[in-house]
Amino acid sequence: MDSQIHGSGRVKTAQRVFDIIELASDVGGVRTREVSDELGIAQSTAHGYLMTLEALGWLVRDDARFRLGATFLRYERAARDRLDLLERIDPTLSWCAEETGETVWYVGEEQGRAIYLSKREGPRASRSNGAVGKRAPLHATACGKVILADQPDARLEEIDLPRYTAETITDRDALRAEIREVRNRDIAYNDGETTARLRAVACPVRSEDAVIGAITVCGPERRIDDTASRTRLRTLLRGAANEIELNLSDACF
Repeated sequence: MDSQIHGSGRVKTAQRVFDIIELASDVGGVRTREVSDELGIAQSTAHGYLMTLEALGWLVRDDARFRLGATFLRYERAARDRLDLLERIDPTLSWCAEETGETVWYVGEEQGRAIYLSKREGPRASRSNGAVGKRAPLHATACGKVILADQPDARLEEIDLPRYTAETITDRDALRAEIREVRNRDIAYNDGETTARLRAVACPVRSEDAVIGAITVCGPERRIDDTASRTRLRTLLRGAANEIELNLSDACF
């Protein structure tokens, strides 16, 4: 199989694999000839893709047809679990957005990056704060610092520290000191470290004493820069994090 790059940097092999999975998702599955015709590739190449996906458990064969294998069920369950988690979190994000007037996010970690999983916007929110699914560096974001603070110190030695603005922490000793502060106060700040004049405050969300994510409020520096506004946001976020933790715990009283 070729691994040629095309279009906007996509790998052709990966694109074809997902095209084949789409074809196989039809109720009746897909035949080698159909893959060949739909993708404009030789039947021998189509057969090679199908056999590889079958060997990996992504497809199963019924006579000459290939359909989705049980491996997909594992990922479906994971997707459903994440959706269920977000359904429990979103009401809290909504009232936080109304209370602050700003953009409120729930953020997790994926492959060493912060990933923005859910978003609510208050009446004053900037419309340029990104979309759900965006990824961001751990060392330069409030939510990322909260996540790093729950990890071993050795983790700080492993991550890259690229610079995004003049305020980004790129010195490892300075990052260690910052993370110690986050652990002490159980809150983290982003003072224009990813985007100039953007500020954010984040609080950890825990499950069984482990940080599973962060709730964060972001907005322009003129509204999130003085001591009074930070104190208010800190109190509000801690209450919100506690509410989320209770909603996720299925606690009975």
